[in-house]
Amino acid sequence: MSYEKSKVMCACGEVARYTTLRLCKKCYNRRHWKLIKSKWLKHNRKRAKVWWGDHRDEVLRERHERLQKDPEFRRKRSEQQFRAKYGGNGIRVLEASGYRCSVCGYDRMRQALDLHHTDNNRKNNEFSNLKVVCPTCHREIHLGARMELMGVA
Repeated sequence: MSYEKSKVMCACGEVARYTTLRLCKKCYNRRHWKLIKSKWLKHNRKRAKVWWGDHRDEVLRERHERLQKDPEFRRKRSEQQFRAKYGGNGIRVLEASGYRCSVCGYDRMRQALDLHHTDNNRKNNEFSNLKVVCPTCHREIHLGARMELMGVA
């Protein structure tokens, strides 16, 4: 007597890959995406209303117009984000460094610069604890390659 496994079929007619759920790969992915989307919507209702609601095109048009009217809009926005994240010290550290990476001297694009917490405590936003670094140096610091250059043990 042969012990062949009977094929379980999905509702769409395909052979079920996930037999306990009785779903083929396509139906599983569709169901999985709906779950992810519903969880995201639960936590981001305001954002969802803007992007999936009736106002999406209006919001995009307003942002585009703002950028055309005020070329400094991106710089101002990045400064607002720094203030919100690091308090007043974030901007003070950037200005004190001359908007330049303290490790390699990168200064081409202000918005690309990061602030590194020398004690690796994100909540400690004291002036003495923050260093301006470019993303490459920041990554190398966290991977251990640039610790000696920063004076961090």
